[in-house]
Amino acid sequence: EYEDTKEILKMRCDLQQYNELLSRTFIDIPTLEEPYVSRRLSNGKSQKVPIDQTRKFVRRIFSRGDWKMNGRFYGGFWQHIEKDLRKKIYINDVSTIEVDYKGLHAAILNARGDIRNTGDIYSIKKLVLPTFNDTEQRSIIKLLVLTAINAKSKKSAFAAFRYSQPNGSREKKLIDIQLNQYLEAFLEVNPSLEASLCSDKGIGLMYTDSQITSVIINKFTAMGKPILSVHDSYIIGSEEVGLLVDAMKEATIEVVGVNLEAKQDRISYSQLLPFRQHDRDYYLKMVLNLPGNDEKTTQYKERLQRFMLSKNSSTI
Repeated sequence: EYEDTKEILKMRCDLQQYNELLSRTFIDIPTLEEPYVSRRLSNGKSQKVPIDQTRKFVRRIFSRGDWKMNGRFYGGFWQHIEKDLRKKIYINDVSTIEVDYKGLHAAILNARGDIRNTGDIYSIKKLVLPTFNDTEQRSIIKLLVLTAINAKSKKSAFAAFRYSQPNGSREKKLIDIQLNQYLEAFLEVNPSLEASLCSDKGIGLMYTDSQITSVIINKFTAMGKPILSVHDSYIIGSEEVGLLVDAMKEATIEVVGVNLEAKQDRISYSQLLPFRQHDRDYYLKMVLNLPGNDEKTTQYKERLQRFMLSKNSSTI
C-alpha cells in the first residue's frame, strides 16, 4: 500500500510539472483567423472546438476504481480535432510533426505472446465485401478490432462500431454478419489475437499505453521541451522528431519489453537534408511538403503577441 501511495504521489507530481510546462507554451494553429474549429459529430451535428491557451491542460483519468485501469492523459484541444488539422499545430510558433505507434494495442498483445508485428496489422490481402475498397476496408477493420478489444462480446462490439459511424454512411449500415466476416478475416491473418477480442482487455491496455505515454512525457518535461499526446501518438516541434522517435523506442522497451514500431506523418528538414546531394528529385519533391510552410494569419500573430506579453509580465 505504501508503494502504491508513493506511485500515486509521483504521478501527481509528474502531471503538475507537465502542466506547468504547458502553461509556458504557446499552442495554436497559425492558419486560423478565429481561434476555433468545427468538427462533425457522428449524429450529423457540428461542434465548435476552441483553440486557445485555456484548452491545453491535461489530467489522467483512471476507471473502475482501479489505478491499473485506463490512466490515459485527457484534455488539450488537439485530442478533439482531425489528424489533418493536427498537422497545422504550431508549438511556440514552430511547426510540428506527429509520430504514432502502429496498431499499438494489437502490438502490445502480440508482444506479450512473443509475436512480432510484420507490416500493417490491419491490412489483409483479400476484399471481404466488394462495396468497400482496400483503404475503406482497412479503416473498418482497424476500428472494429479496437472496438472488439474493448468489448465484452461480439454483439456489443458490433453495436458500438455502428454507433460510432456517421448517420447515413455505408459503414453504419453493416449488419452483424458482415462485421463478423471482417473480424474473421482479420483473425485468419492474426490468429494469436482471437482470445483477446471481445474479452474486455481494452481498459487494461489503455493503462499500458498510458505508462508508455508517461515515460515519454516525463522525458521531454525534464528537458523543458513541450510535447502533446493523443494516446498513442505524439506531436512535437519538427526539428525534435528524432529525439521523439528514440524516446518512443525506449519507452516501449521499458514498459512492454520490446521496441514497438512507430511512424511519422511527415519528414523534417534535417531528415530530408541528406537527400539534397544523393537524390535531388526526391529532395525537390519532398521539400514542398515540409512542415512550416503555413501562412500565418494576422489574428494568429496577435494571439501569439498577447501570449508573449502575458508570459513576460508574469515572470517580472
